[in-house]
Parts: sequence; C-alpha cells; structure tokens
Amino acid sequence: MTDDPFELPFGDEFDPDSPAAAMARLRDRFHSIHPQASVIITGYAALELEVDQILRSFVARPEKLPRLSMDHQLGLLRAMLDDPWLDSALNAISAFGAIRNSVAHGDPAEVIDRSILNLEKKSREIGLPLESYPSLGVLAMHLASSLHVGTEFYECIVRDRQ
Repeated sequence: MTDDPFELPFGDEFDPDSPAAAMARLRDRFHSIHPQASVIITGYAALELEVDQILRSFVARPEKLPRLSMDHQLGLLRAMLDDPWLDSALNAISAFGAIRNSVAHGDPAEVIDRSILNLEKKSREIGLPLESYPSLGVLAMHLASSLHVGTEFYECIVRDRQ
C-alpha cells in the first residue's frame, strides 16, 4: 500500500462496503469526469453561498426571498445593480456554474473543456485570466472576492451620487 488514504486494501482486507471503498469510488468517479471535478463542485457551492449573501444584502426583507437557483440570483443582481464590470463578474460566475452543471451531469470531457474555455474568456474580461490560477477552486475564491469588492465599490458610487 502507498500513502494514499483512499487506496483500497488488497486480498482478505478488502471490504467493498467500507467507507474507504466508498470514498475511493467517489474519487474515481470524479476523476473519470474531469481531473478538477471535486474542486469545481466545491468551488461552485462556495460561489452559490456568496452570491446568495450578496443578493440578500441588497433587499429590504431578505427573509422573504425564496430559495432561488443560481441563475435566478444572478439575474436579480444584474437587474438591481447597474454596473458593467459587475455584469461581467456575474457572467464569469455564471460560466463557472456551467462547468459545474457539465460535471454534475457527467458530460464528456470535450463539453467540460468548452465550458472552461468560456470561463477563461469571461474571467479575462474582469482581469482574472484563468492561466494565473493553479486550480479552478482558487479562481472560484477570486470570483467570490471580486463579487464582494465589486458590490462594495458599487454601493460607494451609489452613495456618492445621492
């Protein structure tokens, strides 16, 4: 055996119903879809929480908001915030979501790669070139922070106009 915590034991030690076996099957399933599949799923979940938090900060009664899909949340933010850079940031987040959807649906690698190329284009538009990041998870963190910084900047501009 190696130092891999997910390596399955051999021979009589192998229990296909063990938690280690389940984790190894999950790891293998993710890798069969895309090398960064688990990072994409996790990054998207984190982005979803951040988008929800931002949206709730802009409405008078956030407790009245129903559970909305990411596309609906992004659409509401676009409708509420009149800022071209924020539109581009929301487009990049939406492109990240398209990658997540491809991974979640088990699309072929070429479909996922096309979605990644679209994310590359969208992230470049807001100054976050994809090749600058070691993984899509790191890019997701930068997209989340860009969203927060962009909305704070937007609020300052709106306050200054009043």
